[in-house]
Order: sequence, then structure tokens, then C-alpha cells
Amino acid sequence: MNVPVGLPLVSSSVWFDTVTTAAVVGPAGGIILLGVTAEEAWERIGLILVGVFGLLSALTTAIAVPAVGVIVAGSWLLLIGRARGFERQDYRWQTLGGLVAIALLGSLALSLFGVIGVRPATLRPAGTTLALIGMAATPLAVRSSLGPLAVGALTGVGTFSLTASAPFVSGAIVLIAGSAVGASAVLLAAAVGGLTATITEGVMRHRITPAVAGLLLLMAGVPSSIPRALSVVLAVALILGILFDTRGDSA
Repeated sequence: MNVPVGLPLVSSSVWFDTVTTAAVVGPAGGIILLGVTAEEAWERIGLILVGVFGLLSALTTAIAVPAVGVIVAGSWLLLIGRARGFERQDYRWQTLGGLVAIALLGSLALSLFGVIGVRPATLRPAGTTLALIGMAATPLAVRSSLGPLAVGALTGVGTFSLTASAPFVSGAIVLIAGSAVGASAVLLAAAVGGLTATITEGVMRHRITPAVAGLLLLMAGVPSSIPRALSVVLAVALILGILFDTRGDSA
């Protein structure tokens, strides 16, 4: 049978472009929507900057480097703006959740700067480590109950067993799918377990925000590209909404 070999390549290219565009437009649109409806000025400016430059990066690669700088700066403006809603009666929970957000946004900054050539051998592994620590600690930010924590712990143990039994295969999968560089098996298992607990908390308790935030972080992996970074920023915005505004945790 004489089958044209070029067709699958064209189809794959179209699908890749479609998925890549959707990975940018979806989170960027959500970020802009949150920004437009934000009450605090710093938060509003930060979210809109991240969303707009995220969308622009999908249109042209010429602004990729400026977009990295704006996305990093805008994400920290989000954190500063949300932190102004700090309430003394919830300071322990908000402090723990704030540290989770700092770890995730720190990983975003280190990973993106590493990708554009700023000391990549140092920043990429450091960004991976911070990202996994932040993901592992997300149950603290969303106040996961014992049931979801148990599910997360079991998932973490299973993940560690799989990575230990096939380290080279699992390392390749983590690098390609999660963009993780130099990730330890223990941290990887903790991150998977933490995100599982966060998602399970949302599903079991009918809490939409933790479930969506956990899924976004799970799909994003280490934020070493603009699409991944946008998903992380959106997830952090949702987590901060839980911490500093009860409306962010609606069912």
C-alpha cells in the first residue's frame, strides 16, 4: 500500500501547535479574568501583566525573554497584593500557605531564568527542588483533612516504589513530562503525594479551588517554560485566594 508518509507529520504538527496554544491561552485567560476582578491594585496589575504577556508570547517568540521578566515580576506582585489581606487571627495558616506560594513562585523565577541562559546548571536544579517542595506542601495551604492526607501518603509511597524500581525510566519520564532536572526520588514522591492530597481534598470535600489548583500544578510540573509558568501562577492565585479571601474557596 502506498501511504503518504508526510500526512502523520503534518497532523502531529497541527496537534502540537493546537495543544501548545491552548496551554497558553487557557491559563492566561483565567489569570486575566482573576486580575480584572481583583480588588487589590497590586494583585490586579500583577495578574493582568502575567496574563497579557503570556498571551503575547503565544503570538510571537520575539518577546519571549521580556515575557519571562514580566511574568516573574507580575507573579510576585500577585503575592504582595494578596499578602496585604493578612489577618492576625489566621497568621499561622496564612504564613504556612504563604511559604508554599513563595516556594512555587521562587521555582518559577529560577526555572525561567535558567531556561533563558542565566546559570542554567545552577538555577534549573534549584528551581526543580523548590517546585517539588512547594507541591509537597500544598496540603498545608488548603488545610487538607486526614482522609486526603492518607490518600496522598499512600500515593507518595507508591510513587517512590516505582521510581526506585525503575530509576532510569522514571527519570526520563519526569524530565520529559515534568521538566524536572536533578529531582530526588524522595522529593518527587512527596510532591506527587502532596498534590494528590490537595486534589483529593477538593474532590472529597466538594471544594473546587483546591482540586483545580492541584490539577494545574500536577499538569504543569516544574515551571521551566511560559505555558508551565502560567499554570503555576494561576494555581498560586487560587491558593492565595483560599488563604486570604474566603471567596477563593467556594464549593
